[in-house]
Amino acid sequence: MKRRLLRCSPRIVRFHGKIAYVNYLKRAEGVDENPDLGLQDRLIGQSRVFLIPNPSPANAAYSMAELIGWYTELAKFRDEMEPAH
Repeated sequence: MKRRLLRCSPRIVRFHGKIAYVNYLKRAEGVDENPDLGLQDRLIGQSRVFLIPNPSPANAAYSMAELIGWYTELAKFRDEMEPAH
């Protein structure tokens, strides 16, 4: 996965859920961290990393309003990265 992300070099890499990101960190980066949701300090190559709750119904810990809030934050971050026209 890391190789593909480095090759494609998207501006933002979004992870759905802490478990997915923690597993990526352990396997691809060799680190054991407990990240908070939102924008991460760690980069993958030149890509910024944004962690949002998993929207799966199996993850009922977050309300629809909370999920929408995280997607809104991600959209704001993306829009701030847009180059000036």
